[in-house]
Amino acid sequence: MEGTRHERVVVLITAYIIGFITAYIAFGVIKVQEFDYSSFTNQSSAVITSQKQDDQHHEVFVAEDAEGLVVIKNNKRTLISVKNNGDLPPEEGTYISVVYKISPDQEKIYFCEQPLEESDACRPYIYSIEDNITYPVTINGERVAFSINDHSVEWSDEGELLIEE
Repeated sequence: MEGTRHERVVVLITAYIIGFITAYIAFGVIKVQEFDYSSFTNQSSAVITSQKQDDQHHEVFVAEDAEGLVVIKNNKRTLISVKNNGDLPPEEGTYISVVYKISPDQEKIYFCEQPLEESDACRPYIYSIEDNITYPVTINGERVAFSINDHSVEWSDEGELLIEE
């Protein structure tokens, strides 16, 4: 019976050390990443695609869906303007119809919201993808509106917005 108490203490301390090492290996060394597998056909292609994208510039997509105008970057979906099906007041951030164009460097998105069905005017905005901020378009510090059908938008090589009415 000699040393029984000491043996129990040593076994207990050893068990804790093994547990901490196991936890460190399982959670501390391996980088856990979140992937959205819903857009891929199988998991192996998702892992390969995600690993390749980590080394490259991530492509940005802009699209309209049932909720509104969305930006998709790094498999993350961001709603930047809400589609109004008549149940919301015609306020900023909602639209009946929208026109949009992404900049060539994929850092900004121009979009113009038509707030009412009977209105031809739209409210123009620029969305900064990196900052996740929407800025109203102004000319000489004044808010402007454009005809939704009669204006064209281009991005210059320097990243400036060119609007013609």
